[in-house]
Amino acid sequence: MAKILTEEHKKKISESLKGHIMTEGTKEKIRQKAIGNMKTKVLVGAPCSKRHGHLVGKWVDNVRKFKPECDIMLVDNTLDDGKFYKKLCRLRGVKVLRHIWKPAKKMLDLAKHKQGHRHHLQMLADCRQKIRDYFLKGSYTHLFNLDVDVFPKPDYLQKLIDYNKDQVGPVIHVFAKPRRHKPATFHSPKILIRGNKPELDYYTFKEIEGYKQTVKLWLHGKTTNGFKPDDLNNPFLEQVYATSFGCLLIKRKVIETVPFRTHPTYIYGEDLWFYKEAYDKGFKAWLDTTYRVPHLNCKWFPVNKLDFEQRLCIKWIPIGGKICQG
Repeated sequence: MAKILTEEHKKKISESLKGHIMTEGTKEKIRQKAIGNMKTKVLVGAPCSKRHGHLVGKWVDNVRKFKPECDIMLVDNTLDDGKFYKKLCRLRGVKVLRHIWKPAKKMLDLAKHKQGHRHHLQMLADCRQKIRDYFLKGSYTHLFNLDVDVFPKPDYLQKLIDYNKDQVGPVIHVFAKPRRHKPATFHSPKILIRGNKPELDYYTFKEIEGYKQTVKLWLHGKTTNGFKPDDLNNPFLEQVYATSFGCLLIKRKVIETVPFRTHPTYIYGEDLWFYKEAYDKGFKAWLDTTYRVPHLNCKWFPVNKLDFEQRLCIKWIPIGGKICQG
């Protein structure tokens, strides 16, 4: 399990290194040995707004059932006078911050950055960065990115922790309409052109199911093509380029290294840019093919009940990056 150092442990390590010249690798081995017995501590964090209002209470109740117990943090980005924020503050045992921002209705508004105008993708990055700042100030070993419309089984967090991966999460769909559902898991950072339309390099449910079936054959010694699982100890884990922020357990070393931000031209949201930076810095992402987590994104408040500014929050399809034919 990933662990972190208290100030007392850091002081002891520092004293033990005085007068010695060591490589960075040796120092890291000493660090890992010193933190071996420290306790796992998880922060569950998510941005939210009043369009999730009917789900938040149930979501918090579900998170409270998690084992091990974890801290909960929400960042409210609702465009109102603070009424929803006050409602969230009444949730027992939940750390709540309010993110105040002004939507950039036109690209010209982005020049008013100092007055609080933000692209909606930048707003989401700002919210996650507040969670990151709080996480880094605490003694947390893992950040569990869990959107407020995602409801994993109470014992699932422990399973993810036990996998002991840099980033790991279950199968989860994107897009609200069931006929458009795709796994929020990616082969690569490429943007493909399919039917004259740009599309991210998604896995398909068929591919994920195919990996599971191949693993089952391998477990019974029936494969003949030299197949080996990506993780022999956890054969149903598949190493991927990236998988969804909606339900993703991330180790502290990743959070320490990779901030939440967007591409300067907003062709990438904060999730896709995080995936790219984490990948480039050598942090691996893993998909648990055994579990598809319930995702209630089709049960948000209807768009026609929201004003124009809040609709901007929902327009979430990034376009750009490396384009290739596929």
